[in-house]
Amino acid sequence: MSEVRIGSLSPEAYFAEALRAGRLEVQVCRSCGLSFFFPRTHCTHCRSQEYAWRPMRAGATLYSYSEIPATPQTPARNVILADMDEGFRMMSTLLDEGEPRIGMRLTARPDPQRARVVFGREAP
Repeated sequence: MSEVRIGSLSPEAYFAEALRAGRLEVQVCRSCGLSFFFPRTHCTHCRSQEYAWRPMRAGATLYSYSEIPATPQTPARNVILADMDEGFRMMSTLLDEGEPRIGMRLTARPDPQRARVVFGREAP
């Protein structure tokens, strides 16, 4: 596992900087070896404060979704929950057109302009 030195940045700030640079990264606990998300100062599994950042695998499975209708101020959009192949769940949006299906395979990618992770359908 390769370590990335983050200096004085908080985990949230480091994650946002990585996204702005076009990289998907995740924290991995040095004690128990599990990946955890949302960025934080300690492992959600064993509470260790010893972790490293590594490239995140982009594969995921759609766990749930909701459609949010348009209003005069905002366009219609969706909110999804994706089970990442690395063992954690992430909330985001599915950018591709078409009807989402629970259980469908997804691919995560960074959205550098908004410093967020977005999803698309996994290529066949």
